[in-house]
Amino acid sequence: MPDERDLVAGVAYLANLLNRRLAPVLERSGVTPQQWGVLSSIAASEEPLTLAAVARRLAVTKQNMTGMINRLEQLGLVERIEDPNDLRSSRVQLTRRGRGTLEKAGPAYQGWLRSLGSDPLARAINRLIARLEER
Repeated sequence: MPDERDLVAGVAYLANLLNRRLAPVLERSGVTPQQWGVLSSIAASEEPLTLAAVARRLAVTKQNMTGMINRLEQLGLVERIEDPNDLRSSRVQLTRRGRGTLEKAGPAYQGWLRSLGSDPLARAINRLIARLEER
């Protein structure tokens, strides 16, 4: 385990550990924790999102998001549609299969979160994110 005083190493360790522990929970739905995050972000929006918008929500590069969306598209979980505001761009939305995947795995995911006692942790993480986004 990283030195307890090293915040950045600790957060990186925590992210990797969460992904390793979450993977078996999501395995039956056929998605990885990273794919789950992308699907959840898209589902949280009332309208289709640009790839750049999804990348911003997850704090990754647009290039990384392009690869992830390509894979989710191959799995039939998302689809690209033309952006009515910019013909050079596309937006992404869940397919029926993508929504079904979230609905199917949702209870197991929520149960896993509850088993961690995640409410206080989520609040602390959200406060830290808000502070970092202010800078």
